[in-house]
Order: sequence, then structure tokens, then C-alpha cells
Amino acid sequence: MLTVGDMGSVVKSLRPGGAENRSMTSFTIKTAGDLLEKLLEEQADFKASGHVSARHALNATMTAFHLHEWVWGDFAKREYRLHAKWRLETFKSDKDNKGLWFLRFLITQCQALDIAQKITNGTKHFSPDQVQTGRHAGAFSTGFSSEFDISFLWIDRSDLLQPEEHGPPYQERAEVFIEELVDFWQHFFRTHGIPCPTPLT
Repeated sequence: MLTVGDMGSVVKSLRPGGAENRSMTSFTIKTAGDLLEKLLEEQADFKASGHVSARHALNATMTAFHLHEWVWGDFAKREYRLHAKWRLETFKSDKDNKGLWFLRFLITQCQALDIAQKITNGTKHFSPDQVQTGRHAGAFSTGFSSEFDISFLWIDRSDLLQPEEHGPPYQERAEVFIEELVDFWQHFFRTHGIPCPTPLT
């Protein structure tokens, strides 16, 4: 039988900030590895949609971008030896912090992160013209292979063109773009031994 004191402890633990909630950051997503697992799930959801769900494509892109903040806070911030190896000081600017230096370093390793940042910020601040994206409406269903004229989402990746190259913007399929982000983060986690609940490929 619960006493008045016991009931007080139970109520206190159920309040925001109580013992049951204190360790929760974003529901049950508490580590960089958890957020990477979320990205992998969003990529799988996008694939299951036939690569035509704007919702899943946007979720995966935004998660892939925000991973840099989680990796910095959960791992890289304390790895001073790696700061020197990555030469973070060379990415310094006025009124910066090392978290921004880290992001600039990552963009030199994965150009898609720069595009993911523009898409994320454009979505957050209602600036949809930062990066051109769209949907190609194909004549065949997504059950057909990519050799057919199937529907797909695309992202302007003219950043991949060489300066001397001219012509229309390069429209990269969204699944290729998201795969580049996922592959980069999985490689980064493997290289530095960052734990992830899901086995990495």
C-alpha cells in the first residue's frame, strides 16, 4: 500500500524533468547513433514509397544535416586530437564556434551536406528558392526499373558540374542524393567507432 510520501515521489517522477524524463532528449533519441538510426529508417521509408514521397525525402535530408550537431555534441567536441587532425582552426571565422568549424570541415568531405543545409534552412525559414527541387512525372509506375520513364524526385546538383561545363542544371535523383549522405555518415561512424544501434553497412 502506497503512503502519502510514496505518492509524492511517484508524482514528482512523472513531472517534466522528473526521474522518468530527465534523461530524455528527443523522446527516445538520445545519442548521435540513435539519430543515425533514424536517418536509416527514413531512407528505408523513402525507398518503400517508390522514391516519390516528398515527406520522407525531406525528413531524411533534414536528419542527415542535423546529424553534424549531434555528432559534435555527443562525440567530436571532446576529441581534441581529431580537431588538430581535421585542422578545424583553418575553418575559423569571426564570431564562430568550433561546432561551425566542424560543419565546414564536414562539407569539404561531403558536398551533399552543403545542399542538405540549404534545403533544411530553406524549409525552416520558408526560403524554398535556396536549392531547386522537383518531381518528374513519368509515364510508368515506380514498379518499373529506372530504365523506364518512371516518376522520381530530383535535386539541382549543378554544384557537381565543372566550371567549364555549360548546359541545363544537373538534376540528381533524390535517392542518389540521400544515399550519398547516408554513406558518408555511416563511413564517419565506422571510422571513428561511434556506436549505432543498427549494424552499419
